[in-house]
Amino acid sequence: DPPAAVMLWPESINPRVVVGSGEWDYEIPILICVSYADPDTADRSLEALLLNVSGTPLYALENGGNLSTAVDSTSVISIGDFGTFEAQGLMLFGCRVVVGVMGG
Repeated sequence: DPPAAVMLWPESINPRVVVGSGEWDYEIPILICVSYADPDTADRSLEALLLNVSGTPLYALENGGNLSTAVDSTSVISIGDFGTFEAQGLMLFGCRVVVGVMGG
């Protein structure tokens, strides 16, 4: 049920050869979506979820959520692919967020 953040399968899993190389071990795409009642409401709802303030999905992704003891760091690498789509008979509005994870 929207709003929701759905973790998708990572496109890359790169073992780090040199510590501190600046490369992410994992790049995990996450789909963040809201109900699509009308364009303005959907846009405002998604924007509220993307604000980097405590309690939002973006804040949790940027600050490791509950992963702080399992990974070295997390960071939002990119936000894009905004648009509407249908899932299980519901019209949704969302975007793809790519999160970099180092260590673990």
